[in-house]
Amino acid sequence: MFLNQKFDELIETCYSIIKEYPENPDPYNFLYLIYEERGEEKKAADFLLIKTKLSKNNDITVWMNLVDRYLKINDLISVDYCLMRCLKFEPNNEFFLLQKAETLEKLKKFNKSLSYYEKLIEIDPFNYEIVKKLGRLFLVLNKEEKALFVFLKYIENGKFL
Repeated sequence: MFLNQKFDELIETCYSIIKEYPENPDPYNFLYLIYEERGEEKKAADFLLIKTKLSKNNDITVWMNLVDRYLKINDLISVDYCLMRCLKFEPNNEFFLLQKAETLEKLKKFNKSLSYYEKLIEIDPFNYEIVKKLGRLFLVLNKEEKALFVFLKYIENGKFL
């Protein structure tokens, strides 16, 4: 109980600092640590996200950490945003592109998802798993001809279903 009171006081102090200095990442970092200690994963991740946005010298590992945190709590909108930031560092990273495509698909943003699958096919036209996902997505979008074309192109390139 004593610890919770101290946390509550720290939270109030952080909010006071934020009101005066909203661009300072430090109080957001403290709030992230407090909420993480309390087991409030969503609040912790949100404050880490704000702190990361305000920090000038963050790198891809921070964004990857945020992707993992948001995946654990199934916040797909935040996962999508953090993956976008990861892709700014490594635009052709197949792992990030696939996660982005799958996340957008779960969010039912099929046309956006399609563009990421297509980019993955450009990088590796022989990846059958991506070919299947792209073909299936074309079917979801009622583009049967394009789905057929994707599968035929795959066979034409020497790969067989």
